[in-house]
Amino acid sequence: QKELEQDKDAAKNMDTLRQYAQQPLKGKPRQIILKFLTSPVELTGSDGHVSALKIERNELRPNASGALQAHGTGVYDTLPVDVIFRAIGYKGLPVPGVPYDERSGTIPNDKGRVKDAKSGALVSGEYVVGWAKRGPTGVIGTNKQDAAETVAMAVADVPALIPVADADADPKAAEAFIRSRKPAAVSYSDWQILDRLEVQKGKPQGRPRLKFVRVPEMLDVIARNKNA
Repeated sequence: QKELEQDKDAAKNMDTLRQYAQQPLKGKPRQIILKFLTSPVELTGSDGHVSALKIERNELRPNASGALQAHGTGVYDTLPVDVIFRAIGYKGLPVPGVPYDERSGTIPNDKGRVKDAKSGALVSGEYVVGWAKRGPTGVIGTNKQDAAETVAMAVADVPALIPVADADADPKAAEAFIRSRKPAAVSYSDWQILDRLEVQKGKPQGRPRLKFVRVPEMLDVIARNKNA
């Protein structure tokens, strides 16, 4: 309930689910049944065909940061099934040398400041945003707020950060470093080319823009229009 009070998107989703739950059965041949707080444990079947799915009931418990996480209760149910679709969502991957929470698939942090998973001590100069920060939740607007929070922490830390001895403070050095690793990296001016072309493509159809949807196509039109 506390999370719903703080997350408008989650509250809206809950209202939608409640509306569906209150609808009476309509005698249709199929139903959608949502089983919350359960995890798949085992598939059974024969001759290459699935016949049953064993699931474990979970309960929500707060973790060290106060966020709720599902934990198995040791109570199981078996559902007769004849088809399974695997859709387990996103889980972040560890980065060498960076703290990582195996269970949540996130980088432990305090408002974006990376912290040691065991001691809880902040790691100087390391920050995280997005799903690697909070897990696979929210929408584009959530990511904007999330990023703003992390950037605010980083800016506040600048006076206390200790520069790397051999670091080049020239902004051009940062771009050169990126280009050495990723020669095809897209700059803001490159994106502006893409933006202009998408708007031009949309005008004949009366649309605000017509997007390029494949990365190779994006890189190609940027390269061809760069000099122009």
